[in-house]
Amino acid sequence: MWPLVVLLVSPRWLLRTLIATELAVIVGRCWWVYHYGSSVGVSIATITRMDGLIFGAICAAAVREMRFPRRAVALLPAIFAVCLPAALFGRKLLPALSTEAFDLYFAIPLLAVGFSAVVLIAVLTDGESTWVQSFLAGTRSPAWASTPMASMFSTSPSSTT
Repeated sequence: MWPLVVLLVSPRWLLRTLIATELAVIVGRCWWVYHYGSSVGVSIATITRMDGLIFGAICAAAVREMRFPRRAVALLPAIFAVCLPAALFGRKLLPALSTEAFDLYFAIPLLAVGFSAVVLIAVLTDGESTWVQSFLAGTRSPAWASTPMASMFSTSPSSTT
């Protein structure tokens, strides 16, 4: 679906289209839960699971089309630090909502925003000495990555010769 969107929407309108799509998804999901209640069907539906994909696409389009001031990059950890606890513990502030309704209304979009902030931190500080880059450099590859099968998925130029 994403390649089709990129193909059909001009670069000038891509970021706006993605933001409008995310807003439509949130409104649609809220409408569904409000009228029909929370259920397993809503929880596993595409409209519930696409927030992370759309926010990933928003991050990709934003990095490509925009320049991020240093102050904005410095604000990204705070966005993550607010979104994660709000998603995990915010239901205590809204006891009238069921856990499932809170998750569908608030937690899923908050988690998508928070983890998108982490992705943007990693991308926008690439090559710099930051805590995120230190963490990424210090993480080890999973055990399966050293198997011969993993070499099929490698994108390094040396593996294609």
